[in-house]
Amino acid sequence: MFNGPSGLSSYDSGSGKFNDVTSINFASVFDYVDAATFAKKGDLSIAGMVQDCAECHVGGGAMEYVPNSDINKRTPLREITTSPVNGISTIDSEKYTTFNYFIDTYDVDGDYDKAEVLYNDWTKTGVQEVDCLLCHLEGYSWDTRLDMIRLAKHDASRAVASGLATDNAYAKEDWHDAADYGTTIGAYNQDYVQDIGGNTVLTQAFVDKIMGTPPSDNCASCHMGTGFGLEEEGNRQVDWKKRGDHWVADDAVWDVHSSKLGCMSCHQRVPDAPVGESGLASSGDLGQCDPSKGNAPFSSVWNAKDVAGTYDCYYCHVDDGSGVKGWKNAPDPTLKHTNAGLTDKKCQSKDSINGDADASHIDIMDCSACHVSKLRHYSGGGLVDATGEDHDGRLADHENFYVERDTYDHLALSWFNGKLLKASSLVTMFWRDKNDIDFDGNNDGRGGGMDAYLMNHVRNINEANGWTNITEDKLGRVEADDVVARATAFNTALQEELGVSDKTVKSMISTMGVLFKVNHNVSPKQESWGANGCCDCHAPADSGLGGGFFNGSYDVINHDMLEVDLGDTRTPFTKVNGRTQKTDFHPNIKNKKGNRTVAVEISASGHIRADVTRDEFIYESTFLKPTTAWSESIASSAAISFPTAAAQAANAKGWYVMIDVSSDNGVTVTRHTLQNPSPTGVVIDVSSLLDAWDGSERANGALAAGTYGFTVVEGDDANGVVGGLYFEATAGNQIRVNPASGHAAELQLGGAMYEADPITSALDGETQYFGRADYVAYLEAIGVPTDAEITSPANGADINQGDTVDLIADTGGDAPGTEYRWVVQDPTQTEYDGANASHTFNNEGLWTVNLYVTAPVGDQDCSVKSTSVQGNVVGVPSDIVTDWTQAGSMAGNLTLSGLPVGWAKIVINWDDKTKTRINSYSEG
Repeated sequence: MFNGPSGLSSYDSGSGKFNDVTSINFASVFDYVDAATFAKKGDLSIAGMVQDCAECHVGGGAMEYVPNSDINKRTPLREITTSPVNGISTIDSEKYTTFNYFIDTYDVDGDYDKAEVLYNDWTKTGVQEVDCLLCHLEGYSWDTRLDMIRLAKHDASRAVASGLATDNAYAKEDWHDAADYGTTIGAYNQDYVQDIGGNTVLTQAFVDKIMGTPPSDNCASCHMGTGFGLEEEGNRQVDWKKRGDHWVADDAVWDVHSSKLGCMSCHQRVPDAPVGESGLASSGDLGQCDPSKGNAPFSSVWNAKDVAGTYDCYYCHVDDGSGVKGWKNAPDPTLKHTNAGLTDKKCQSKDSINGDADASHIDIMDCSACHVSKLRHYSGGGLVDATGEDHDGRLADHENFYVERDTYDHLALSWFNGKLLKASSLVTMFWRDKNDIDFDGNNDGRGGGMDAYLMNHVRNINEANGWTNITEDKLGRVEADDVVARATAFNTALQEELGVSDKTVKSMISTMGVLFKVNHNVSPKQESWGANGCCDCHAPADSGLGGGFFNGSYDVINHDMLEVDLGDTRTPFTKVNGRTQKTDFHPNIKNKKGNRTVAVEISASGHIRADVTRDEFIYESTFLKPTTAWSESIASSAAISFPTAAAQAANAKGWYVMIDVSSDNGVTVTRHTLQNPSPTGVVIDVSSLLDAWDGSERANGALAAGTYGFTVVEGDDANGVVGGLYFEATAGNQIRVNPASGHAAELQLGGAMYEADPITSALDGETQYFGRADYVAYLEAIGVPTDAEITSPANGADINQGDTVDLIADTGGDAPGTEYRWVVQDPTQTEYDGANASHTFNNEGLWTVNLYVTAPVGDQDCSVKSTSVQGNVVGVPSDIVTDWTQAGSMAGNLTLSGLPVGWAKIVINWDDKTKTRINSYSEG
């Protein structure tokens, strides 16, 4: 939009840093000079943005004014041909700027040429002033607004979409000629507008439709793509992107709040929130009409207003300590959380991984982690195919049948500020150039940056070949050959688009994923994670007892009719952690500590992966942390590979490394940045790199002299690796590589940036886990013991009456802290605690031994596994002494001694096969 510095910084040798740069100069508007240059360099201009983004954005700001650092001095777009813009000069049709020209994406003039550059006369079209009725009018027509702005009838759109008036009937061909093309209406709706005493007034019928609290249907127009409580076919909105999730008023199983609350119940500001008056994005206060937005941890939209005035879960549900219940007496879950053990200090905070249980489940988990639906319908996420226009003509395929948004089980997990929250990913597939040496793919004057192609260029190439977007063209089955064919066409066509014939174009596809926090879809408590006890989360996914919380399958594409094989045309989105790892997701997906990006690639063997396990977003495969160790010297681990001298304008991509210096073992630290200040400077070996870093004759320069507390030379056999770098601290100093170094991997210094960071078990304070696989296995083992077998006694054993038998549990594989309880029935019941015990079997007959093994997280039913064995106690009738008091006769008394304890019946078997039972006896 504006002229300004190119973005390259000057180097301050005194501080060893590059100076900050701003590329915005409000005093000078950038002029493309002519239509041909605009078509080559421009994309979505201000005029184009109003035709596109205003379908949802309420208006005002850059849709009405030319931006200025002082918002009180902005020039209205209507006046740019007659008033100085930002106090400098006017902008008339002879100047091709982003404020008055646009690429005709929506064919405003109806000539079927979407690649042409058109002039936007704001006095004819009007501008998008803030349309209060878009939010506050019951029955406002979003579809009508969309149709009007696509035709650039901006002033008229407000009256027509609200139902106050009809369209002025100007057709596309009137675009150039009608002086009042977009600034007039047809006729007023007499039900809403009447002439009373010579005054035009709104009727009561219309006034009654203006709501102080915006109706939820209006919110849904932009943020859901469906009516509030309705399912509509063929909706045109980008509901997946606007983050309304799915909210159905007449079915509380989708969200327990939906039948009770409208959108503004939570998105209004809390009563004591201050009202901002500055209108600046830097203000943390909500303006008069700003709804509260909570926070969006993985995006960068008005970040200063994150969580400002927001009704969060705690505000409504938890006693604030004053004895006052939450909003509208929402149920307080504290007692139930306590009874379930969720407030016990059994976990570790983000800064404690050494086995010290200093946090509870509630401390480290956002409410959404458990209470946002694990099974129900959810609208959001999936794959966006930005290889062509969508069904409504947008120049990034927001939606087609093959990437539709109706999704199930489509929720991931991610850390944010040390808490685990529920999230949904949005993955965008797009074209970019992989010649990062000397081709300027988006024609912005800066080559070597893996440029994403301008979407109007993508559209032009698609139209020339009869394509739209690749997933729709290939009916959801995209094969590698399909992508290669398109890449080949792009390689040729882009040179023509940009007027370049002497550069190599390498068109490839990248996929970039962003995680969005999910707060809606709050399940009934019986369907939340943990409702079935600890094993609902802490169990293997295939255990049949629950599980899947940590590593259940997460569907990235989420459409069974979509398969994409990029073959050799795929290139990763970026590199993170000192450029040591490739990732296809936003670098702000961090580990629990927040000190490393969790790198996730979704393209494996050319295919875009349908499934990613949830643990991939929350734990790295190997646990690492920025090194804290200070050293006297640091050396490259291998020779550095530079672009070849044959590549004209070869460069080191501005490679830079940050070196921390300390003379007191880290109490005070000074950071120095070494960077090639010129992306076009020839840096083909270590010597030329050092020359670029030093900015002077290196033999006498700051690096050789140790000006910054260290020296840097080319490595050799004595001090490091030939072809690498060798850093040495000056006397009294120590050095280390700062983890913010952008190109440590290319400089073979990645190994010096990070060190192992194992997590110690909070259960025993000893066992360490060095990576994701082992740690997730440990988390799963907590819920259900891995082995609860009885070693002794054996099942079916005969035990002699009176014998004492050891009770032994097989504890192999059980989690630390597992508890064991024995229950013996023979037939009386006796209980013992511990993995080992002993029991004396005194009673003849059937015996049963039960073993109950309880996981260390609590005593809920699913954390207890039981097993049992059975057998018999056998009586031992040996050494029984008999005596008849009247010998040779059956009369008199029969005396027996040595009977087992508990015997109480005597049976005499006679030779004639009869039996005599003696039930009357005395003990003595």
